[in-house]
Amino acid sequence: MSKYWNINKALSYNASIILVAGARSIGKTYTTLKHCVKRFIKHGEECVYIRRYEPELKAVKKYVFSDVATDKDFKDYVFRLVGSEYQIAKQPKDKEKPEWRTFCYLLIASRYQDYKGIPFPKVKYIVWDEYLRENNRPPGYLTDEVGAILSLLITISRKRRDVTFFLLTNSCNIVNPLFRFLHIKNEPKKGYTQYKLGTTKDGADIVLLIDYVPPESFQDESLNTIGGAIADGTKYGDYITGQMLCRSFPEWRWLPFGCQTPGPTENRVGRASVSGIHPDSAGLPTPSHVRPTSSARFQVFPVPQPSPGVFQSMILCP
Repeated sequence: MSKYWNINKALSYNASIILVAGARSIGKTYTTLKHCVKRFIKHGEECVYIRRYEPELKAVKKYVFSDVATDKDFKDYVFRLVGSEYQIAKQPKDKEKPEWRTFCYLLIASRYQDYKGIPFPKVKYIVWDEYLRENNRPPGYLTDEVGAILSLLITISRKRRDVTFFLLTNSCNIVNPLFRFLHIKNEPKKGYTQYKLGTTKDGADIVLLIDYVPPESFQDESLNTIGGAIADGTKYGDYITGQMLCRSFPEWRWLPFGCQTPGPTENRVGRASVSGIHPDSAGLPTPSHVRPTSSARFQVFPVPQPSPGVFQSMILCP
């Protein structure tokens, strides 16, 4: 078995959105970006690379294609970054000038409304890297995370149905807006799971595929690294090998309107504001001293043993 993730199997499902969750260093990003470059060279198909916030993209933009550019399959090509576009050209001979062509656009998810009206007629692949948050520190998820995904997909694909949207992530906390939207309350099944998102007027199903790479498939490779060797046998081992955290939602409970928190807590779901908590921003933390008021819609806290009659049953999805 290959020690790297297989993109071709995921693509064979013809899903509009593909979420790939697995251990670190199994080639999720590398394989996807390499596929994008190969498709551009052969078919002229462009791609978009996305990170959630501007500081995230700024930190990595110079290195997005660094590994791919050194791949032996592209030894006859040169790459460069111009503004927010990656370009590629055939390796020039002697004193010839490279004939640069743009093949990838770098976008920021939090600015998804800014891209409305911009045409991307040749883009075939959208790659949102590091999609799930590893922890709940600010700024967390977007206020309307699912809306951002849909808006970016609509902006780029327009009326085309041949665009594939990749959400690449290490296996992290399952408490996130996308899983809430899909009614996923427990750890996804290992392997491939399809979710029907809707049906077009002419009867075509729009599908989201979750490719949850079984941790045991790459466990030896993941642990055979400096970080893996240190984490093996500790609480960080599951993170390195790609286990989903927080596997069950029942540990989370809604707090009734106007109640007080039972004390300092961590890993809250919800966005703190003067007026209360926004329900669609799962993953954003609130300060431990925040006390919800009667104007708050709801607040979510992890509690070990809720008292009968005080905490309500949890309903994740509308």
